[in-house]
Amino acid sequence: MPTPHSRQVLDLYRRCLIVANSFPHPTASTKLHYNTRELFKLRKKEPDHMAIRHLQEGWHHLSLFHKLLTLEDKQLHRLLDSTTLSPEEPPSDQMDEKKNKEPR
Repeated sequence: MPTPHSRQVLDLYRRCLIVANSFPHPTASTKLHYNTRELFKLRKKEPDHMAIRHLQEGWHHLSLFHKLLTLEDKQLHRLLDSTTLSPEEPPSDQMDEKKNKEPR
């Protein structure tokens, strides 16, 4: 049986996938697709009061992604490349910890 928010949830889901397809950076596009599917899967059985909160957050995040898409391709690629780590590269805070543990 559909919930009162089913239509809004489906609309948000579709729009998130459309935005994910619009990202020119392949890694970001793939990550957005994955995150969208996983978050909607995880939250599909949430009670109505939580669904309302998640919908509001989802629309807010979607508006942020729309703003990112207004950047020039070069700016967007630079931003996404600077936040994307290669699989073997640890986050900078872990690198700092390793430096502190190394014998001097």
